[in-house]
Amino acid sequence: MNRLAFIVVGIALSISYLEPGQTTRSHKNRPPEIVSFSPSLETVVRCDEHYRGMSPCTAEEVSLKVTAFDPDGDRLRYRYEVTGGKILGKGQAVRWNLEDVANGQFQARVRVTDGKGGKSTTAIVLKVVDGPHIELLAPPCPRIEVTCPSTLDVNRRATFIARVAEGKLLSGVTYHWTVNWGEIISGQGTNKIEVEHKERWGEKLTATLSIGGLDPSCVTQASCSLALE
Repeated sequence: MNRLAFIVVGIALSISYLEPGQTTRSHKNRPPEIVSFSPSLETVVRCDEHYRGMSPCTAEEVSLKVTAFDPDGDRLRYRYEVTGGKILGKGQAVRWNLEDVANGQFQARVRVTDGKGGKSTTAIVLKVVDGPHIELLAPPCPRIEVTCPSTLDVNRRATFIARVAEGKLLSGVTYHWTVNWGEIISGQGTNKIEVEHKERWGEKLTATLSIGGLDPSCVTQASCSLALE
């Protein structure tokens, strides 16, 4: 074997004995890649507090989630910038609070870095609008309660009182009372009546209130019963 052949064989052997993962040149860092940047809402629809939770109203805080990876396996860092509101939290998943902003269009931008000079950025746009005028939304149903007198004595008037709570009454609602026996002396058309009753032992006196003018889907009646002492 001549001298040239020995040199070629020596080069081949030196290449074959490189450690696993070694290359003849230094490795160039690759930037991270962003797969997705997604919000939980695309439009924030703000409504009066009494109508929150009803369609089409939404929350004023949006969840943001980033899916990204680094080709070199480097640890990633996330930095957010918004044109309105504020970011709450850190990392891949954060919250974007938009309670104090005016109506309009806002941008959220995320920058993902690998700590070695590699970076990638992307952005989303979200709208903030007012919900339908509250008069266009069906008001929440009120809760109707009728309270009996503490006792029901013979030859004494009984007073029944109605209370409407946890809801909004429409203008022009009406109150109509009925009793199973006795006579309504005063208060018809209001939330409080007085009933004059005759002695009827063993039978309960029941007063029932019907409220008109509510949404048809609401419960519009309530009653209370009490037996003679």
